[in-house]
Amino acid sequence: MLVRFLGFGTVWLMVISVLVLNFNKLGLVVNNYVSIGGVELYLHDFSFLFSFFLIIIKLRSLKYDKIFYFIALILIFSAVKIFCVQNTVSVEFLRRYLTLQSGMVLLYAWYVFFREKYLHRFGCILIVFTILNMVQYLLHVFSGGYESHPFGGLVYFIISIPIFYSFHVVLTRGNYFYFFPLVSSLVVCFLEGHRSGIVALVISFCLYFVLSKRLLKGGLLAGVVVLVALGYVVFGPSDYVVDMIDRYETTFDTKQKNYVGRLDAYSNTWATIGERGIWGKDISDELYSLKKAKKREGITVRTIYYYEIIPHNYLLEMLFYYGYIGFIFSLFIVLDQIRLILVSVKNRGREDFAVVILTSAMVFNLVFSMFNVSGTTQYLSFTFLLPYVSLRAYYSELLEK
Repeated sequence: MLVRFLGFGTVWLMVISVLVLNFNKLGLVVNNYVSIGGVELYLHDFSFLFSFFLIIIKLRSLKYDKIFYFIALILIFSAVKIFCVQNTVSVEFLRRYLTLQSGMVLLYAWYVFFREKYLHRFGCILIVFTILNMVQYLLHVFSGGYESHPFGGLVYFIISIPIFYSFHVVLTRGNYFYFFPLVSSLVVCFLEGHRSGIVALVISFCLYFVLSKRLLKGGLLAGVVVLVALGYVVFGPSDYVVDMIDRYETTFDTKQKNYVGRLDAYSNTWATIGERGIWGKDISDELYSLKKAKKREGITVRTIYYYEIIPHNYLLEMLFYYGYIGFIFSLFIVLDQIRLILVSVKNRGREDFAVVILTSAMVFNLVFSMFNVSGTTQYLSFTFLLPYVSLRAYYSELLEK
């Protein structure tokens, strides 16, 4: 009972924490911390504590495999790096460290905890998040009009499992109760407005059809769901179509003052890596540095701020922030995900419920991470790799049987 409470509590606290962050972005300020002895403890801190106690309880049955050693390596490396920069251990030191690295602890705790029997409850937790998240998007649209990227790429990593869980339940079990959360997931995907999210959606659904072997029936369901979701965002109270047309038209417009294409982002990142080689970017610095530019809109010229260097690629991001050690870690993660994809495709004849859902969600997150944000904070590292560690834990469970 305690183990289940800590395991699902870890996910619940992170989900609620993300929802609170989004409410704050809407201007509806919600405190997500309590002050104890002058120290502010946030919801994600409690999520870390839950995962830490879960690992302690399961100490005798820990899985000392490659994931354990690589996560331990990145945690130790990051601690040494921060200590070398700051030369002291303080509350600020611990706060910075937890913000950046505790997601790895959460991941390992989930890896130790997850079993196939928990998939339904796990999927339902994320479905609740997706529905509430869609409400947040509607509040955003109604309060200030439509604007792309209101809550950032983080939501894509969380909705990947609800998308494929709901889709697979509707398709294989005929439970149309899950049609609503499925549409909600796609509405969130469209309203967030990341082009790389749409690419990830297409590629991951192609793999889903291969794994599920239901191309015709699945394709028809996908078409209906997409039409319903697009119908809402196109004909609903938003300027979605206008905004997205503008974004697609300016995708390769290098005349924009704030234009930074993907290849340019990769080039800018690579140009700075030689200076940081072994250690990567100072963690004591802000994650991203801002530049100021002028942007003309009709006869109006306004000042905007944009990020100077965002790698927009998981491998480059880890190399940029954590040097060669981080790159080795991320390369292992990517190669292991590719290995799991091949294993899932090879065994697709089994039509395994968990494998179909988790592999498809993992591919969605992996593709998105290659062209967008990925793993620099607790939120991102945990949500990005959640389908991956769940699938790995499931395959580990199969080997134990």
